[in-house]
Amino acid sequence: MRTGGPGRPQARTAGLPVVRPAVAVVFRGAVSDTAQPWNRLGARPAGHGAGPDAVSVVVSVVSTEAARTPAGRGCDHSGRARQGPAADRDATTTGVTMASTGSSTYEGFTAEERAAMKDHAQETRKAARRSSRADKAAQAERDVLEKIAEMEDSDRVMAERVHAVVTAGAPALAPKLWYGMPAYALDGKVVCFFQSAQKFTSRYATLGFSDRAKLDEGPMWAAGFALTEVTPEVEERIAALVRRAVR
Repeated sequence: MRTGGPGRPQARTAGLPVVRPAVAVVFRGAVSDTAQPWNRLGARPAGHGAGPDAVSVVVSVVSTEAARTPAGRGCDHSGRARQGPAADRDATTTGVTMASTGSSTYEGFTAEERAAMKDHAQETRKAARRSSRADKAAQAERDVLEKIAEMEDSDRVMAERVHAVVTAGAPALAPKLWYGMPAYALDGKVVCFFQSAQKFTSRYATLGFSDRAKLDEGPMWAAGFALTEVTPEVEERIAALVRRAVR
């Protein structure tokens, strides 16, 4: 019998390894799918499910000391620990394990979300290259109109009407692209945006508002509206909303 320290005997059986206790440290947290863009984009696109899947990270360190027969590499004939290269081969094993605590694993952003973030990066680079504020504003509106023109017919017709209503009803809002979507900003901060049905393969388009929109109404109020058609009645409601948003 060997002693592992004062008053602590440590048993060793010939031919069997002596295993020291494992040390495990568990970090628990959540994988975020980013509040921006949208909640994933300011206000989460319709049809998108809950975001993060919680995960645990387990870091385990296991140290083994081989107490082997004379033929083994872990000790000599007297049972003392072997020194030198042979001892180096009795390595400490370290493992890092990522395990999901939910019912499914987090798979990251969708192709549509990655495309939206790529659009945003391009928008930022373009804005940085423009010279005066007037040039930036004029080009930003042209970018919005070009993006609307690229949409599928049903989305394009609605986006054109929304653009006309917003710019007429709230002239203080400046058109700009936001993650590839037509948006309308006050002092550079997005207040509302039009999300086409095509963008995230939804069954309807969305008129969304950011937290800068002053639509407060008691303890709960709507910040996004589904659109399948922009009728004269819908135009009136949109005009009233954007006027309230910037009051």
